Amino acid sequence: MSDSLCYSCQRQMQHDLTWKQLIGLSPLSFPLFCSKCLNQFQRLTRSDSACQGCGRSMDDKTNKYTYCYDCFRWLQTYPEAILAHQAIFQYDEVFSEWLSRLKYHGDVRLAKIMVDTLSEIYLQYEDYAWIILPSSPESIHERGFHSTAILLMEAGIAFSEPFDYIGDGRKQAKKARDERIQLGQSFQIKSDFVFNQSKYLIFDDVYTTGATLLQAKNLLRLALIAGESDALVESLTLAHHQMLD
Repeated sequence: MSDSLCYSCQRQMQHDLTWKQLIGLSPLSFPLFCSKCLNQFQRLTRSDSACQGCGRSMDDKTNKYTYCYDCFRWLQTYPEAILAHQAIFQYDEVFSEWLSRLKYHGDVRLAKIMVDTLSEIYLQYEDYAWIILPSSPESIHERGFHSTAILLMEAGIAFSEPFDYIGDGRKQAKKARDERIQLGQSFQIKSDFVFNQSKYLIFDDVYTTGATLLQAKNLLRLALIAGESDALVESLTLAHHQMLD
């Protein structure tokens, strides 16, 4: 029997040692998180009445529209084909606390809690080229790491970053809803990036209004069209944060 502490809640965990571990033939390796912490995140279930774009819950079952208000507005700017999005978890108090500790308090150990989930999701997208969005130089300097990149690195998922950041440097989390909706150009495609895949998946931590992801998806779509490619462009986030209208 051996003890260790959960990375997240510091609760003591007890583990039974195997015979090989007891005689030193196998290295000691135990779970990093307790079962309570591993099971605390709530999976999103997409209902028939959910928005056909972002998957946002639209509780009114008599709603005759297939898109939420945000996606309906985005249709005035972007083609319907790039609206489709998938999120994994509900953005609740538990998820918000986890993300804050990882992203804003720098507890990079907590990225490991998503390894099993991302490994599972990867099986659905293993034939896609995974892409992350760039953080501002200010954010990278402040944190010392790229929060989305570290999640994929811990899960062993290869990714690329075809965008350069050209935004205003203000964190999205600090912007009001209207500011997000009216987001100016934040990215540009790197001049030396080679597009040679048939499917691309842009991965990020949280989908809020969709402004950032849709901007990136559209840039990628236009670059592919210019290169005479009809490659598929989709997006995936860990959570969907539904800001109040």
